[in-house]
Amino acid sequence: ITDMTKPVIFNFESGEAGCEKAGPFGQFASKVIKCKIPLDITHDNNALAIFWGGSDIGTETYGHQVGKHATNQKVSERDRNELGALQRCIEFNIPVIGICRGAQLLCVGVGGQLFQHVENHNNGSHAITIKNTGEVVKASSYHHQMMDLFQAKAEIIAFAKSLSNVHYTGSTDQTIGCDEEPEIVYFSQARGLAIQGHPEWDDPQSRYVKICLELVQERLLS
Repeated sequence: ITDMTKPVIFNFESGEAGCEKAGPFGQFASKVIKCKIPLDITHDNNALAIFWGGSDIGTETYGHQVGKHATNQKVSERDRNELGALQRCIEFNIPVIGICRGAQLLCVGVGGQLFQHVENHNNGSHAITIKNTGEVVKASSYHHQMMDLFQAKAEIIAFAKSLSNVHYTGSTDQTIGCDEEPEIVYFSQARGLAIQGHPEWDDPQSRYVKICLELVQERLLS
């Protein structure tokens, strides 16, 4: 990618550390535009959008009653703005990166749901497996919810192997097993790369960050 072909990045900052100026993905940008509402997304044939981490997405966005482990049922202003912006990205064929909550937003935005609580994913880091190579790398991990891909067209690129024994769904706190817990997912419908970890908080030279950057280049910018 050259300076002449670098995209504009529509950056939906969350207020969390590391997402300013598009974090590690800023290297791809010709310009980073701080965004908040759907109309901040404008038609551009050379653009990329990023949605970052934060509080739980309201369970109403994916048709669930709130369980005892989720914090939000109602659709928040942020939920509404970011889901609206995601739909504009899809309409304008603008590729999307979703980080942590942003990954879950991508999942919900294309018709998927969320597991309202999973264990052993909110402890700083854990191993993930790159599906097509079998490579195992250490990934940052600070989330208690997880993408439920059952109703979404998705490709799992990396997963955690049976890390959580309990996946709560809805008010019944239903327990569901999952051998491959999604960590990096590609949603072709949205041209979206969903990254459940936080590469913006990792060592920029780590293998995990390098894999995330390679995937953005390969899946979204090539």
